[in-house]
Amino acid sequence: MKKFIAIMLLFMLAGITGCKEQPQDLERINDQIDAFIETYASTYVNVTSQDFYVARALGLLEQYGYDVKLSDYLTKTDMQSLYESKEYSGLGDIFKALIIADLYEEEPASAKTALEAISSVETWNHVYGFIALEKTGVNNTLKQEVLSQMLVRTENDFRDADFAGMALMATAHLDINRSLFLGLIEDAVTEDGIASSWSGANASSTAMAILGYLAIDEDPRTILSIDLVSVLLEYFVEGAAKNTLADTEVDLLFATPQAFSALVAYKIAVEKNVVVNLFA
Repeated sequence: MKKFIAIMLLFMLAGITGCKEQPQDLERINDQIDAFIETYASTYVNVTSQDFYVARALGLLEQYGYDVKLSDYLTKTDMQSLYESKEYSGLGDIFKALIIADLYEEEPASAKTALEAISSVETWNHVYGFIALEKTGVNNTLKQEVLSQMLVRTENDFRDADFAGMALMATAHLDINRSLFLGLIEDAVTEDGIASSWSGANASSTAMAILGYLAIDEDPRTILSIDLVSVLLEYFVEGAAKNTLADTEVDLLFATPQAFSALVAYKIAVEKNVVVNLFA
């Protein structure tokens, strides 16, 4: 009887990934997260630089009770000063401000005003635009137009697995057909991770797929023919990630912040048994 109860407890605690069956991977994940925070985190989030992948990941760690404080990197007062009278260069800039400020439960008036002036959203900005419009409640008609366009494949469609991962996060709360997004990721699967339209398999695309699957409560270790989390770990070198497995140097601009956020999201999902959406 005791053996039966123990087995049942293991199943109940395993969560979406069977984390109790993967102690070595979780140890590796924690090691890479700790190494990133110790070596790199302060260069990504401060008064002069606010990477929204890293900021959101640090915010999640704090939210779920880990020994991380976002205010150690960027205080609420500093954040408010940054966006008080900021001039925005485009929709991506507005999105970034809203994502960062949301960590402090604020909505910059300057970002909302800038968003109100936008009457159309280019295809490559669909996800940023949809999330920004959804968060602020600005221009619901435009938001619905963007959503309908996101769900339709067009001629010479450039969208790839990176777009799909972000789109899954943006629409995770909606009752929609996600076959387009899921298909874009599944078509990009390789033994070395997820490939993008601009390169072969790489850490950034693999990380985006992981984040997308976690947002819709799907296991990124079992849904495809490869274990995306184990593969992503192979890109890491002492807290930073290479762009491709063949690279000899880490990519601090794109691969590292995205891969770090994916490991954090996965860690929280399995250790806290919750659905994690980096941009919710």
